[in-house]
Amino acid sequence: MKNFPINLLATAQTVIGKQDYLFRKYLGRVRNAAGYYVSSFAEPTTRSASVQPIRATQYQSMGLDLKKAYIKIYDTDLIEAMTRDSNADQVIYDGYVWQVAEDTAWFLSGGWNYVMCVRLEKYAEVVE
Repeated sequence: MKNFPINLLATAQTVIGKQDYLFRKYLGRVRNAAGYYVSSFAEPTTRSASVQPIRATQYQSMGLDLKKAYIKIYDTDLIEAMTRDSNADQVIYDGYVWQVAEDTAWFLSGGWNYVMCVRLEKYAEVVE
């Protein structure tokens, strides 16, 4: 049961800026050519949401690593963090691959949902 009859995040995003990003859904583990198990992801799909950097002044209070970069993505569609049975989904934003580090589902509070992501590496698009 929702606390509000509308999705407040979707309503707020009609007036605040949204940015495009690419989303890669985690599919599972597969063996690569060398015989090692590696994570497999679906082809990237474009999404639009509010992407916000986490200020360096908040790192200590949130217990984050000062040597890494973090963002929060406020999206009406859920992005999944790592669970006991699966790896986390990935985001491609601003030329980098970001791993979902933490999710907070606030759907009962009007549809607000965000994920915190940590930057992994520069994104190199695979061209075949």
